[in-house]
Amino acid sequence: HPLFGWSAPTYMALHSALGIFLLGLGLFVISSSTANGDDEVQANHTLIAAAGLIVIVTATLLLWSGLTRQRDEQMQAGLDADLRWLGISINALYQERANTIERMSRRWEVSGGTMQAIWEEDAASYVDTLDGIQAVYRVDPAGVVQWSVPDVGGSLALGTDVLSLASLAPAFDIARTSGATGYSTPYERGDGVQHFLLIRPLTVAGMHDGF
Repeated sequence: HPLFGWSAPTYMALHSALGIFLLGLGLFVISSSTANGDDEVQANHTLIAAAGLIVIVTATLLLWSGLTRQRDEQMQAGLDADLRWLGISINALYQERANTIERMSRRWEVSGGTMQAIWEEDAASYVDTLDGIQAVYRVDPAGVVQWSVPDVGGSLALGTDVLSLASLAPAFDIARTSGATGYSTPYERGDGVQHFLLIRPLTVAGMHDGF
């Protein structure tokens, strides 16, 4: 960081700069007006004192401006550090939940499918223990929601055709085409909170098997 802003522009309000100028001008006029006859020496002393006062005031304001700039930079650096930490924390939470869905998906693909009772038990365990996961869905290859945990209160009702929803269909199409886990754009379901879907395409024996 530059020392007191000397190597960078030092910010000062217009009225502050004008005040300093008027102060210096006023002191100069006063000292000059007293410079007559035997009072010339005294006037010179007054002028020197006035000049010294202007230097002190100017130095004080420069120091104050530099310290203010330094404080603002420190505050900004602290804010940037907090934002970076928040981003790291959110990413860690996301990865933990994504890994959970990945384990369920791999079990499905290796086994050629999972019995509904076992799938629902796993899903209920994740919903209960991991904050942020509000529901887990099984969507068939045609794009229809077949299973849901919990079965009510989630974003998608049983029998919903996700490929017919303009807000969700593009995300499901991209996940199916790429074969990689994706996510929907944030949406609100009436509770004032933004939600999004983590979408994991399933492949069994080389064939698409839903999500």
